[in-house]
Amino acid sequence: VSAEWTVNDYVAFSTQMLIGFGLAFELPIVVLVLGKLGIVTVDQLSSRRRHVSVVCLVIGMLMTPADISSQIIMAGPLYILFELCLLILRWDQRKARKLEKESDLGER
Repeated sequence: VSAEWTVNDYVAFSTQMLIGFGLAFELPIVVLVLGKLGIVTVDQLSSRRRHVSVVCLVIGMLMTPADISSQIIMAGPLYILFELCLLILRWDQRKARKLEKESDLGER
């Protein structure tokens, strides 16, 4: 078995990885926007953590070459970014509730 890479193979591989990682790491931004718009809530997202972990692995499988290490290299950070999105949305909701309470107190 010999591993001989041509320039075309290398460019195709690099392009696939770049596009895959670029698209995959846009997903947390989509989650944040949906949360800010009120389409999804933190509770809804938190209750589906198992589903999200499977989806991250599937995205890793589809966007990377056929080896487990690149799949995990993509799926791990995706899941971590999902959890960070949950933290940001929780913080934003708490801040919004606090501002609501302050405005209610100010009206009285």
